[in-house]
Amino acid sequence: MHSFQEPIPVDNQIMQSFQKLLVNENEAFIELSELLSLERNALEQQDIDKIIHFSEKKQQITKRLENLSQQRTFIIDQLGLIFHSEQGTFEPHLSEPLQGLWDSILNKVENCHIKNQINGKIISNNQSSVARSLRLLKSQSRDLGMTYTSKGQTHSRTSSINGLKA
Repeated sequence: MHSFQEPIPVDNQIMQSFQKLLVNENEAFIELSELLSLERNALEQQDIDKIIHFSEKKQQITKRLENLSQQRTFIIDQLGLIFHSEQGTFEPHLSEPLQGLWDSILNKVENCHIKNQINGKIISNNQSSVARSLRLLKSQSRDLGMTYTSKGQTHSRTSSINGLKA
């Protein structure tokens, strides 16, 4: 006797919830991408008030995206879908409009990741610049013989000056 298992019928209401969730997730990533661009401008202009404001908004969007991700995981389980991360596809395959929406989300995730890395590099460069300035200011009163290395770090020549005095 041959056992045959019929596919589980997909609840149309769950599929509509999935589509609505993906639309919300896509919109949240659009908002995050725009915010990251604004944050970059504020970082380049060193506008602290805007940086703080954008940081708070970024946290709000990130929390919303985490919530949407948890909802998506729940719905994917309800639908019995399996996600193949290498291809960015689901099994069974999504309808063309849903797969297109999912692909759009994946592209926005990558775009936001790149923008966030750029902003991180700007922050890192700004921090390095501030640290160099602080070292310069701290050492000016003690060491008039300070120079810079090829990497822009300060280098003190006090030992050679002290050697000349001896």
